[in-house]
Amino acid sequence: MTSRYIPRRVFDNKEDVHEDLRDARGVKRIRHFETPHFNRLTTSEHRSLTIATHLWSSGDRFYKLSHQFYGTTKYWWVIARYNKTPTEAHVKLGQKISIPLPLDKILTIYGG
Repeated sequence: MTSRYIPRRVFDNKEDVHEDLRDARGVKRIRHFETPHFNRLTTSEHRSLTIATHLWSSGDRFYKLSHQFYGTTKYWWVIARYNKTPTEAHVKLGQKISIPLPLDKILTIYGG
């Protein structure tokens, strides 16, 4: 199966602005993954999926939806990516969230 980190460049953040954070963590550097660029799904890719929907409510988290629909919390990022919402802070109460199914199909699409 695919990983959300492959093939992303990893770099060391040694910027002065993050000095307090490094000190608090007791480290000299912080490693970051490069922000990925996501291509839009093609029409045929969309058609190959079944989409479940969920109305976002208080207490919802992507990892909880991943567990509910995929049986594991590991693929929370699939739901976030599909909805173009990188974090829960980008989702509003009452917003319709789409969950792409089946998991193996969307992972194949996202994995390239």
